[in-house]
Amino acid sequence: MYYEKLNQIETAIQYAAQVNLPAKHPYFCISSYQIGIIYLKAGIQYADIAFRYLVASASTLHGGNKFTPALRKLGTLSLMGIGTTKNPTTAFNLMQEAAKLGDEPANIILGQMYQKGQGCVADLFRAMQIFKHYPDNIAAKLSRGLLVMKDNPHHAYREFASIITHQPTAFDLENWNVQS
Repeated sequence: MYYEKLNQIETAIQYAAQVNLPAKHPYFCISSYQIGIIYLKAGIQYADIAFRYLVASASTLHGGNKFTPALRKLGTLSLMGIGTTKNPTTAFNLMQEAAKLGDEPANIILGQMYQKGQGCVADLFRAMQIFKHYPDNIAAKLSRGLLVMKDNPHHAYREFASIITHQPTAFDLENWNVQS
């Protein structure tokens, strides 16, 4: 991770390739996830390797539960067809699993999938239920505004206006590109 933070991805890959923890090791889940992220940062040519590491991470327990960031990342990659065949249904199932385990970003993405009918039947009511569950989340606010824009432009305007004055939380800064 040190070399990843310095943006020396090739060196990070060299060290990552030397990690060989057994699946029962307490750090296996986290290390597999981090190595998968390093391979993703290295470029699309490493996407299949990254996907394999993320599958390994999501397949093991961390603190007694599945590791939701790995499930969420696998869902995103499956939705986009990066490192694997594009499969919205698999993406939806992975995102739903992470959401059920309490992963807030996965819940927001799940709401967006319901909104667009990606991997599921479109369900705007269910999407809005999810977005309303996160009243202070910037991504949920944007999604709520987009969802009601056609039918209630005044409400959508209020949602969008609230984002202009939104003070990002530590969670926002960690999980979303707030500046964009």
